[in-house]
Amino acid sequence: MPAKRVTQADVATHCGLSQETVSQALRGAGRMREETRSLVKRAAARLGYRPHALARAMRAGRFGTAGLLLGSRPGFSHLPTNLLFGIQQALAVRNLHLTVTVLPDEALTDEQTLPKVFKELTVDGLLINYTHRIPRQMPASIRAMRIPAVWLNTKRLEDCVYPDDRRLAADATDVLLECGYRPILFAARCDTPGRRRTQHYSQADRQAGYETSARRAGLQPRSVPVAELGPDTVRQLIRQRSTGVPAVVAYEMREALRTLYAAQAAGLKAPDDLLIVYFSHAALADDELDNRMRPIFIPEAQLGQRAVETLLQKIEAPNVPIPARTVRIDKNRIRANILRR
Repeated sequence: MPAKRVTQADVATHCGLSQETVSQALRGAGRMREETRSLVKRAAARLGYRPHALARAMRAGRFGTAGLLLGSRPGFSHLPTNLLFGIQQALAVRNLHLTVTVLPDEALTDEQTLPKVFKELTVDGLLINYTHRIPRQMPASIRAMRIPAVWLNTKRLEDCVYPDDRRLAADATDVLLECGYRPILFAARCDTPGRRRTQHYSQADRQAGYETSARRAGLQPRSVPVAELGPDTVRQLIRQRSTGVPAVVAYEMREALRTLYAAQAAGLKAPDDLLIVYFSHAALADDELDNRMRPIFIPEAQLGQRAVETLLQKIEAPNVPIPARTVRIDKNRIRANILRR
């Protein structure tokens, strides 16, 4: 049977004082002798009294906790370790806590379930990590709850924080061009017009960043969907080179691996005959693959930290929209990753 929770009344009985005096002594309030205040604090520590966090939060109007909301659909609430680390680190230095909640789409759009869930969360604000194909009613439902909220890793006009994928891809392509890599191909995940409205914003933005950099250098950009990327594509790339080594900027790991397998089938060796650059959330555990390709790491930890900063601003002024904020990494760090040996 669990032990009875020690209350202020218990401390008051033990000290022979009123509960109001004990409450003031523990809060550092009221006018009383220091001997009395010390007596109460020693008694509270000896008895094992702990303040009731929820009651204290209700009195203060703050819970000291941020919520992280995820959807249950696979692929739409991806939570990289570094992103979670960045969020927790930013909260910890402010002595704040994090609670994580996973909800199915039905709950995220249900007018009866959502208010109940938010009431039970007891959080001061919400970080929403639902990145694309967002249920149509979900943003409106969250606004109706009047809870301060900031969206993660999704491109909106306001109240959101996301990586500047367009700039990231442009910087990576610039570095390749500056180092003499030509021609440069972009390995895309999908270029079916009908699907662009439902895919993550980074797919279009990374391709656009690559194309901007290529055109700025006077080159004709070329993007190939991963499904069409095979040995013939790589051989054609090799034939087009005049000097130096060709390169492929791949959307993510899947496209990079498809390029690597195509190069191997064509009898080429990466990175000596073909340099493959791809965008990644974390370092590869496979040393051999890591040596053959060059990752450009998404600034996930910075994203988490910036999101917390934005949420705290939103909590202070819930009705004031905050323009979208982006995070990026220094171009020299991209250069260091690409040129490492």
